[in-house]
Amino acid sequence: MHHFKTLEPTHRHRTVYLHGLLNVSDLCDLLNVSRSTVYRWVRNEKLPPPYKIGRSIRWKTKEIEQWMEKINHE
Repeated sequence: MHHFKTLEPTHRHRTVYLHGLLNVSDLCDLLNVSRSTVYRWVRNEKLPPPYKIGRSIRWKTKEIEQWMEKINHE
């Protein structure tokens, strides 16, 4: 069973959270894992796939919330 931080917008993440997108650093902080773990989970389809926006990748906050909810109930 995984225990993740709650998706409460902190001062650091407020703008990103309000726009509904998380970057890899935000996701690492939220999940308390490394970048390599995030990318491995994406490759292994354990994490929702990111969206490419220009040269950046982002995850929809809502999709991550739903994924966390699912993981916490398994």
